Amino acid sequence: MGQSMSDDDLLPVEFECVYCSTRHRVAGQYAGRRIHCKSCNEIIRVPGGSLDLAPPPTTDPRDVDIDTLFGDSP
Repeated sequence: MGQSMSDDDLLPVEFECVYCSTRHRVAGQYAGRRIHCKSCNEIIRVPGGSLDLAPPPTTDPRDVDIDTLFGDSP
């Protein structure tokens, strides 16, 4: 049997081509996939999917000691 579609798969994803700014609207099931722009034919990635989920930062960048970053010691 095939996989069932979730509600997110049915919601459209709207985005612009990064090359020619043509607006695209595709089904949510294509989130994270690469498609050809309908106008300029360049390969573009549909936003969404697991690639857009960045892991949370492990450290607040404001708490990092600058000397530690550059290897300087007092």
